[in-house]
Amino acid sequence: MPTKEQIRFYMQERQIEKLPPPSTAEIRRRLGWDLIADSRVKLKIRNVKIT
Repeated sequence: MPTKEQIRFYMQERQIEKLPPPSTAEIRRRLGWDLIADSRVKLKIRNVKIT
């Protein structure tokens, strides 16, 4: 989960850019959420219980 500071920085950067918002997948990638999902998938493949 990203910190409040990371989210604030991300939002400030978005306000500076005059481009349309990125896709949901791109936002997750930038915040590192895809890394969390990847690690959970790898653990499920190995039959590790995730709480």
